[in-house]
Amino acid sequence: MNEEKRLNEIKKEDSKNRPIFFIVLVLLMFLGGVCGFLVSYKDQWLISVFNFLGTYSQIGSIISTVCIFLASAISITVGWIIYAGAKKMWKDEASRDDNWEKIERKLSIATIVNSAGLIVSFFFYGCAVYDVRDNISTTIPGAEFIKVIYGISFICAIVLVMIFAFLSFYQLKKIVELEKIMNPEKKGSLYDFGFKKKWYKSFDEAEMRQAGIAAYKALLIVNLTCMITFVVLIFIGMVVKITVFPHLAVSVIWVTQNIAFGVESIKSNKIQ
Repeated sequence: MNEEKRLNEIKKEDSKNRPIFFIVLVLLMFLGGVCGFLVSYKDQWLISVFNFLGTYSQIGSIISTVCIFLASAISITVGWIIYAGAKKMWKDEASRDDNWEKIERKLSIATIVNSAGLIVSFFFYGCAVYDVRDNISTTIPGAEFIKVIYGISFICAIVLVMIFAFLSFYQLKKIVELEKIMNPEKKGSLYDFGFKKKWYKSFDEAEMRQAGIAAYKALLIVNLTCMITFVVLIFIGMVVKITVFPHLAVSVIWVTQNIAFGVESIKSNKIQ
């Protein structure tokens, strides 16, 4: 196929999709303008929400501490149940080969639950210790006991997140151990800071292909998530002083993952 023919095919494909693309783009711009106007015009409810959260941040911190416990307990329990199911299937030597894919799937799900639980717990930990300087010195009129409960919950938040981090690490260690037993070619120790690199190097060709597909799909999902989050932050920032740090945080994640994906793609091409 010569270059001119291929170029004509590309133009034909572009012309087929161009009208729909621009129609959707115009609609999104219009919708964004309407949403921005409504948020700016009816901004009092949003300001009230932020003022409420600022005034009663001690209560929010206490609730966040409870959420740390709940998120930790749920994720660890669910993770152990799934892992125990995989371990039981592995011990059944007669059906081991038939259940191999099911075991791998269970271990993958247990890993996802473990990671998600840890991230959610860290989020609530950040909420629990947010604005600690003002919370320690502030007393809600008519509710002095809240300050005492806040002090206790603040210490509990630190202890809980440390305990959960240890339990999460131990659970992940057991998952990795079973994976290494099932697949003797797997290398890497969780006690090694270079674990992920060594683990990836021990992948076979099929696993590397699977990881590449998963990485690309994850890139698309995170790009969409960052875009939506950024737009929401822009709308909120129109009426509430949230500073530019939320925008900065999303932008850093957004640009880092795209640059990292591009650089790693170039490196993988060189290796091939």
